[in-house]
Amino acid sequence: MRWFKTKNSQRRTQNLTTNKQAFSYYSGGRQVDNPNDSRVKPGMFLRLLKHSPSLLALAAILYGIGNLLTLSPDPNVVVLRSNSQNTFIRPDQEYQNAAAQILSRSIFNRSKITINSSNLINKIQEKFPEIDSVSISLPFLRRRPVINVHPAPLVLLLETQGQSLIINQDGRALMDASSSIDLKKLNLPRVKDESGLEIKVGQQVLNVSNTKFISEVIGQLSSKKLQIESIVLPPLPEELHVKLSGKKYYIKFDLRSDPKVAVGTLQATIAKFEADHIMPGDYIDVRVEGKAFYK
Repeated sequence: MRWFKTKNSQRRTQNLTTNKQAFSYYSGGRQVDNPNDSRVKPGMFLRLLKHSPSLLALAAILYGIGNLLTLSPDPNVVVLRSNSQNTFIRPDQEYQNAAAQILSRSIFNRSKITINSSNLINKIQEKFPEIDSVSISLPFLRRRPVINVHPAPLVLLLETQGQSLIINQDGRALMDASSSIDLKKLNLPRVKDESGLEIKVGQQVLNVSNTKFISEVIGQLSSKKLQIESIVLPPLPEELHVKLSGKKYYIKFDLRSDPKVAVGTLQATIAKFEADHIMPGDYIDVRVEGKAFYK
């Protein structure tokens, strides 16, 4: 008796063969990566872990560079004064606060690359007319900018038209004395202006040579122990009147002359008058070099 394979049995045989092939060694050993699989694979994590020191070092370098290029909004303001300059209009803290406020007005001033130093200098000098010069330095390893301000020496207190103006060594009216923190601490010599001219803050009142002459005359008289009662700029060109304490007369000076020679002539004349018991009733004129006239 023969056994014949039916079609159904043949199909079962083919299915078994196919199933065996699906679970064979060769078909089960290889796995195809799915590009849509978002899970972090062990190999990728190991690669990231392997390069993490380099990535951390790079991040630290970038942070350090960024930190070096940024600026603090709190500058270090250094007020530079000469040894002989003992008159102060404002405390140092006022310059510090104003500079910090001006620096913080623009976001561009927060970087060493974009900071506008020229504009900052102009703003500081506009706010404080007594400042003669300003310089800004940006330390390489620090974030605080250093602002050096140099106030010009103050030499006179000019009284004119009902106001008192502080005059610097260049003869410029810096500010009204009423806005000074303490006028008594300034201890500036007072000069009365009788020219009748209207003077405003910031204006050039005297030229440099005239301002220097007045300062040197004051210094020379002080060194000769001659105490000054008053100093006047009369409505006359290039003339200065000085009255000494305890004297009825005043002295006429020429602003174009040598102050040392003029004061030396005055001192010799006073000594001669005292020896001869002569007392001028009006003035002593030392405007001509080496000579003295009196009335």
